[in-house]
Amino acid sequence: MDMGLPREDKGTLVGTTLPLMGATQNAQGMLPLPTRHYTAAIEDVRENVRAKIYAMCTRIGFSHPSDGINTEDKITLCIVENYLDFKTGEVWYEVGSELAQEGLCPTSPDQECLQEIIHCSEERAEEEAKERQVTAIDASRPSAISLGERFHTTNQSSLNVTTFCSRNITIATSPMKILSENKIGTASQVAPGITTYYSGNCGKEDAEIIKEFMLNKDLSPYNTRLFKSEDGTYELRLASSLTNDTPPSPNDKVSSLLGPHQFPSPRTSSSVSIKISRGDYHTLMKRMSDELEAAAHHVANRNQKDMIDRYVSSFSRGSVPDHEDASRYWIKDKGPVVETHSNLSVSAFDAFLIILSPPLGFVAVVNKSMSSKFSQLLDSAQEFLPLLPWGVEFEKDKFLRPDFTSLDVVSFASSGIPAGINIPNYDEIRQNEGFKNVSLGNVLSAASQDKRVTFLTTEDQVSLEIVYFVVAYHIDIYFNDYDEPMMFERKQPQD
Repeated sequence: MDMGLPREDKGTLVGTTLPLMGATQNAQGMLPLPTRHYTAAIEDVRENVRAKIYAMCTRIGFSHPSDGINTEDKITLCIVENYLDFKTGEVWYEVGSELAQEGLCPTSPDQECLQEIIHCSEERAEEEAKERQVTAIDASRPSAISLGERFHTTNQSSLNVTTFCSRNITIATSPMKILSENKIGTASQVAPGITTYYSGNCGKEDAEIIKEFMLNKDLSPYNTRLFKSEDGTYELRLASSLTNDTPPSPNDKVSSLLGPHQFPSPRTSSSVSIKISRGDYHTLMKRMSDELEAAAHHVANRNQKDMIDRYVSSFSRGSVPDHEDASRYWIKDKGPVVETHSNLSVSAFDAFLIILSPPLGFVAVVNKSMSSKFSQLLDSAQEFLPLLPWGVEFEKDKFLRPDFTSLDVVSFASSGIPAGINIPNYDEIRQNEGFKNVSLGNVLSAASQDKRVTFLTTEDQVSLEIVYFVVAYHIDIYFNDYDEPMMFERKQPQD
């Protein structure tokens, strides 16, 4: 069913604005028509031979990926099914062209509106065409379909099944050798996993050795990555704007740890060579430090100034203790209208030990109305605590009221955006000094869109998702660690 439509190499149609326009119609150009006549675009819907043929094929059931037609025809069918999306812009284009041929000049507001309508219509048509054509091409790849079916309908011994969020997840890989040898996984779901926290030749035993080394050196792992050379030497890289060549500044405790070390690990028969370096992600860390230094000139109070100073020190030197101090000042800054935080201690993506952490940062504005409601709920927190299913000895000695706010995110840089977050994640600070509990309201609203439940009517869908789901989830986020239980530590027996 080759209708002579110009196509690209992959089969996608070249003309997305007028996708079914034939050579005769293109050569004909714009013809002024009497006012009682339809425009050429409307007439084309009724008279275009291509549209008629494809519409007939669609009507008798040849529009589905499983049918025995080639990819090019499937692409064209996708466009015919949404033909009017393309013709809308064409109609307005013809209106503008006829006005020009008649020598009529619309007023400035009308001309601007006409141009905007044409632009938006063409943009919509192009986006629709691109998305639907790519979908049709992907659906026409039998090898990809059979591969997916094979991984999801069989119980092969080579596949890994893990539990995540109370669901059994089958973790499959493509036939690529590197992916077959290293199943993708996080948070110890699959070993060894593929991440950039470790070089590809690192295993869990290597991670255990470095963990013992960092404990020995009182060095936090949160801003580190581990690389292992062919001779077995380890390099522990600290994220910082300063590099190994930068002369140490006063009070720079990290600089004393830089360089080679010999560590007698109990896991090996001999000492291992470990080099600590800094300057990992140097360019990005420098940009963060520079921007924060500029922001320090516009702070609202002393807490914010001290917080930014510690952030700069942390990101410049690669010092986690400085970041902990910044977090202490951050939790003291109660109820700012614009909220921002940069975190180093979300370690759920470390495939081996769950200790290495990706950076996280966000800027948000306070939703005052929702924050006020949660504040009222927080006022009753001490009435709820005795109702929890454990004794008072498992609660903190003193209730540390968190600063709870509902935020609308402006920008969130992370591997994933949560609907709510309790920070900082440093246990000692949360236990003894407090924390902030934030609900990211517009993240939840965005996440709940376009989730179709096929057995519900549209009205019921709206009722369940908006009236019940969103409200219930907001409350769930509020109660998520709003007052963590007492943290218990096991002490080593005295000799």
